[in-house]
Amino acid sequence: MKSLSSAKLGSALFFTTGLVVALVHLRLAVGYLAPEVAGAWVLAITFGTWVLLLDLGFSPTFTREMSFALGAPGDSTARRADLVAASRKFFACLAVLAFVVAAPLGAIVLASLVADAAGRAISVAWALYALGIALVVRANGDLAILDGLGEIALARAVKGTAVVAGLVLAAAALAAGAGVVGLGAAMALQGAILALAAATLRKRRQGSARATASAAATLRELTPASLRWAAMQLGTLLLMNTGNVVIAYQVGVAEVPSFEALMKACAAFHGFAVVLIAATVPLQSRLHAAGDATELRSLMFRNARFAPFVVATLGVAFALNAEAIVAAWLGPTVHVDPRVAWTIVAVMVLESHHVALALSALAAGHVAFAVPALVAGALNVVVALLLAPVLGAWGVALALLATQLATNNWYVPAYVLRLFKVPLREYVAAVLAPVLAALAAMGLVQALAALALGSRPAFIAPATIAFAAALAGAACWRFARRAPHAY
Repeated sequence: MKSLSSAKLGSALFFTTGLVVALVHLRLAVGYLAPEVAGAWVLAITFGTWVLLLDLGFSPTFTREMSFALGAPGDSTARRADLVAASRKFFACLAVLAFVVAAPLGAIVLASLVADAAGRAISVAWALYALGIALVVRANGDLAILDGLGEIALARAVKGTAVVAGLVLAAAALAAGAGVVGLGAAMALQGAILALAAATLRKRRQGSARATASAAATLRELTPASLRWAAMQLGTLLLMNTGNVVIAYQVGVAEVPSFEALMKACAAFHGFAVVLIAATVPLQSRLHAAGDATELRSLMFRNARFAPFVVATLGVAFALNAEAIVAAWLGPTVHVDPRVAWTIVAVMVLESHHVALALSALAAGHVAFAVPALVAGALNVVVALLLAPVLGAWGVALALLATQLATNNWYVPAYVLRLFKVPLREYVAAVLAPVLAALAAMGLVQALAALALGSRPAFIAPATIAFAAALAGAACWRFARRAPHAY
């Protein structure tokens, strides 16, 4: 039996590690590289996220199916062996495809944004980075199996170790004068470390039982659900990972780091909350397989209360102090627009709410959000292209907020409540009312503190941040304490 609390702790530690690494990595890139090259490297990281979409939704599907196998009555050894064999073959082929497709295409696009020698350097860096991404794709198959086996904390520890190693290598490369090519080499080595460690641990935990079904048969069975998941991933990518590209072409590549800093900070609050509730997904799959609808609904409500409250608490504190925080982080040359910060905070609060609900539906095997996700993603790109020439980065942020409100923010909650037969009145009383009341109380305390410290402005920012951190910490502690203890 694996402790759910340890899974959440492992997920939280991995997220914190990844966040710190991402923040430091961005600071290193801005500090060591020319503005245009730094902007191009941030775009390279964005393109790397796009390449990871090539798993076609099979990673979460393998995790869910492995959890179903463990939760089902009877001996599941054969089923688990079939899943492992299929995942190994599929992700090995996918890794090769990812590199062959991504390396030349990304190099051409990035070189077009930066001239002369810098363009050639970013092309080489991207090729190395694409190799690292391909190795991450390979590792994702083994990590998905580990997650499904309940080894969530172990899988997160492996990923955390790899990203820390990548940061150390990147810092050493930049300090040695290797520039953006050194960053690419560091990312390639990071991918190799992750792939080797994930394969070794998966083999030790699952063993080498012989598959009873062909990999092709298993993949055909998993394809429909996986493709629906992939469609949702594509919609999310078009929503959350195209703003930098629009800004690069419509506003200027040198403006990318500023927008990326705000997106990364606000997405961090969203990710922190989601990574904790995502640790309950294997448990929710097992509760669904066991027919325990009462506990499944209770866990869904708990997640839907927790995520938006934490994101709003941390996001408001950040937006109030965004200019000072980004200046301390990336230096005084990187300027931010407070309007962008507030808009992105609103996006992430609403996003965390519907993601919390969507995870419960996905854990139960209902992958039904592909169409609204794709519509939202495509609409976001169109609106951003229209608004960016007029409003700059704020137009890109407004496009994201408007398209989310028009699609995912209402459709996902409506679908999930109908799926689990939850009356709207019950949901409002159990989830929305407590969250809104808590946020109103938080806002009142923040306003009173600002009035009390008005004569000492130097204390306002630290007090605001400390108060938000204390509230978020208390919410996390309560969330972990009230969670089921084992699965």
